[in-house]
Amino acid sequence: MASRQSVLFGALLLIIASASWGAMFPVAAEIFKVMNPFYFTLLRYLPVAVILIVILYLKEGPSAFKTEGHTFMIWFFGTMGFTVYNLLMFIGQDQLGDPGVLIASIMEASVPIISAIVMWAYYRAKPSNFVLMTILIAFVGVLLVVTNGDFSTLMGGGRLLPLFLLFLGALGWALYTIGGSRVPKWSVLRYSTLSILYGMGTTTIVVIIGTMMGKIAVPTIPE
Repeated sequence: MASRQSVLFGALLLIIASASWGAMFPVAAEIFKVMNPFYFTLLRYLPVAVILIVILYLKEGPSAFKTEGHTFMIWFFGTMGFTVYNLLMFIGQDQLGDPGVLIASIMEASVPIISAIVMWAYYRAKPSNFVLMTILIAFVGVLLVVTNGDFSTLMGGGRLLPLFLLFLGALGWALYTIGGSRVPKWSVLRYSTLSILYGMGTTTIVVIIGTMMGKIAVPTIPE
């Protein structure tokens, strides 16, 4: 059982991560004025992938890059976390315009709700009545914030598709976080590195194909 000190330290790390993610969307909104979400995702995570690869190699050695028969699983969860989540979340935010910053942040906050539901469906483990009640309250809260109390706005103003993209993005990240439990003997660093490596491989392919088809604009050097 985790000690009180480790629990508090873990909670502190989660708070820092949540605050950092909350600040991500306003920053992204400014970047989208000069760069599309596709290349923003690519340029944002490729350097991170390189850094993690170097750290993993120095800390755990070349053997840590072996997937040990989990290649498809790592690719799937990596694609969920670093392709589906990033691309759909940022595309949805960009399509919503200025309100997209707040709505994307709220949708990000719904990831724990989605995770609980996914785990219920996958592991057949029904949450307690208290957890179900908090999920319902949180879901209603998300709806009230996103719609500002007017549920008709979900169907109007071209919001439905971007909101659906945001939901799929949040679902992708929920699946990614659950995926770490499938390799309990791996370190967090190893799972993060291999998943971002395979996930960004998928993202790179998507961006290259989209660019070759003329659907995605290549940012210029001044941008």
